[in-house]
Amino acid sequence: LCGAGYGTRNGAQKLEVLSELRDNLDDKLIDAMAVSMDVEVLPGTIDERYASLRHCIQAHAKYECTRLR
Repeated sequence: LCGAGYGTRNGAQKLEVLSELRDNLDDKLIDAMAVSMDVEVLPGTIDERYASLRHCIQAHAKYECTRLR
C-alpha cells in the first residue's frame, strides 16, 4: 500500500539505494525505509516486501511528476 509522503530524494535515487542494499535487506530495514517514505509494506518474504517497496517507489515517481502543485 503506497502512502502520500515522499521525502527529498527522487524516485531514481531511491530505487538505486534500494538496489544497492538488496543483499543486506531484512524486515527491520524494509520497515524503516517504508516509514521514512510514509508507506506500508505488508508482511511476507523479504523478496515480496522488496518488490512491494520497489513498486511503491515506482508509483510515487510516476505520479509525482504529473501531480498539480
